[in-house]
Amino acid sequence: MANYVDTGKVRFIFKDYPINDLSDRASSLAAEGSYCAANQGKHWEYQNDTYSTVAYLHNNHVEGENSGYMTKAFIKQSAGSAGASDMDAFSDCLDSGKYTRLSETTTTLQDRLNLTRRQALSS
Repeated sequence: MANYVDTGKVRFIFKDYPINDLSDRASSLAAEGSYCAANQGKHWEYQNDTYSTVAYLHNNHVEGENSGYMTKAFIKQSAGSAGASDMDAFSDCLDSGKYTRLSETTTTLQDRLNLTRRQALSS
């Protein structure tokens, strides 16, 4: 990163990639939560907390994908664990659907670019 991003040779862009959305929109809702956390400067902390919890559940066979654990309550708990200082503002943001359209736009973009799985960089 230091040789490329810090020098301006490459721009690092992070886009949420909601996958496995069923009727509950769990992946999209989690993505929307990341934008609400970003309002409080806690985007990466939220991402780390959410994904580490999901990985723990999956690795310990507690829950699997699309099993219903990605709820608004879980997302709000992740934001609190990540250090969101104003949980009322986070809850209002998530409950209002403020970032629903942005999440949908990202999904449309991934479809247009024919992205069918997580893209990754490796060193």
